[in-house]
Amino acid sequence: MKTAATQTSRTKQKNKRTPPPDGKLMGGRQNLLQQIKPSQSSDDISTGRTTVKKGIVMAKRTKKVNRRTAAFTLIEIIITVAILAIVALIAVPMMSGAADMQVRSAANRLAADLEYAKNMAITHQRPFTVVFDDSTNTNGYKILNSTEDPIKNPISGRDFEVRFSNDRSLKRVQISNLDLQPGNSPDSVTFNYMGTPLIDSAELNKGEITLTADGFSLIVKIEPLTGYVTIESPTP
Repeated sequence: MKTAATQTSRTKQKNKRTPPPDGKLMGGRQNLLQQIKPSQSSDDISTGRTTVKKGIVMAKRTKKVNRRTAAFTLIEIIITVAILAIVALIAVPMMSGAADMQVRSAANRLAADLEYAKNMAITHQRPFTVVFDDSTNTNGYKILNSTEDPIKNPISGRDFEVRFSNDRSLKRVQISNLDLQPGNSPDSVTFNYMGTPLIDSAELNKGEITLTADGFSLIVKIEPLTGYVTIESPTP
């Protein structure tokens, strides 16, 4: 019994030591060997290289074509010109409108200052004079008291003097015409204690100050006797 059992155990050990024949691996080992095999052949690799080279060549050709076609078409140029024309049509009226606004603002300011000088003369019962300067450098006016000294501006506290050329909002405005009568081209108008406008101690017959900017004009008028101030457009 012992001899038979011993032979059986030896036979099992030999079977364990002897490797199975080639091609007969079982289970997971065979699958593992199949996974270890190269997935691509040499033909596949060469084909891939050829494809990459073709892609590089096509990319270079595309860049050359893009460089040749990088220019404006006729339609794009026409559209650009049309847009510029529209912008010009919009901008020109806006610029002229700005000049109109400056003239209107200057005319309103001058009218208010003339009324202020008249009211000061009535209040203080002394003459107050508005002196105009239509020179290019100054182009404005100032208000003097009875001693011909500049009065103080109640808002700024400085001398009451307006210069259109120094004011950014009125720098286009100019005194284009100063028509004060009677007299020989006077440059000032005085309001007496009753508010009556005078020219060199004589009553005013005509008082017109024309303000202009870029072809647009307004006239500030001073009425005789009453000194009432109005703003009018020039007659064509």
